[in-house]
Amino acid sequence: MRRLITIYPWNTVNRILALLLLLAVHATASAFADIAAIVADVRAHRFESVEAELGAVDQAFRSGKIAEYDLLDTYKAFYRSDDDFSVAMADWRQQRPASAIAHLASGTYMRKQGEQARGQGPFRDVSEDARQLMHRQFDAAKTELWRSWELSPGSFLVLLNLMNIAQFEKDDVLADKVLTLGIKAYPQNLLIRARYLQHLSPRWGGSMNAMDAFIDQARKSGLPANLLQLLDAIRSNEQGCLDQDDHGDRALAAYRRALVLTRTADPRFVTVYLPHSLARCSPAATGDDFTCH
Repeated sequence: MRRLITIYPWNTVNRILALLLLLAVHATASAFADIAAIVADVRAHRFESVEAELGAVDQAFRSGKIAEYDLLDTYKAFYRSDDDFSVAMADWRQQRPASAIAHLASGTYMRKQGEQARGQGPFRDVSEDARQLMHRQFDAAKTELWRSWELSPGSFLVLLNLMNIAQFEKDDVLADKVLTLGIKAYPQNLLIRARYLQHLSPRWGGSMNAMDAFIDQARKSGLPANLLQLLDAIRSNEQGCLDQDDHGDRALAAYRRALVLTRTADPRFVTVYLPHSLARCSPAATGDDFTCH
């Protein structure tokens, strides 16, 4: 396949694309919950108000009125790095120990704390102290998340949080358990499958063969074609990562294919699961294609 050459300044186009994606994310998130208000209510110990709002969003998701990302975005209120927030979260759990939402929110907060402790660089560069802190945060998060599951079986976000932890800790047993529960509760879910597929990728200690086998299994199980296409896009993005050092043109073709497969996908999916494709490709000047370099 020939190498595609962009005719627009790459930095300019990518900034525009990133801005449009960012606007799309915030526009969608704000339609279902006021994240700033949730944070303020937690800090003010207005826990019943928080639970009422989050409970309404969860019911909307379970009844099919909102999508997976709309539910997920609501809990980004707990993606925080400030330690003082943990005091309010602990008070919430103490005052309302039977609240599934309190335990889910706490587990979400602790999971993000664990990810922040690890950092964004290669795992080999993470210090031993940071690794231990990550595992402590993840252990605390798992306790809270499983408690939430006991109180409210079938919680989508409990499973998605646990799948994230399984990926970071390379815990195949936990990943398989969560996948089984997720498919049973939500047979046509995307995000639990997507995170599991990423867990199988070479960058996370897996292989392309493992990714192919999982997609084939999903196809045989009757997963709709539009969801299979998104899983295939993740695979293509990972193929590009694998090829980019030694097979540059083949990597660019894989990145372009990933974006072509997700032209009509939720922008939030693209930004999370196809970051390498976005970094190397830009919208073409005409048509519905991409140019990559």
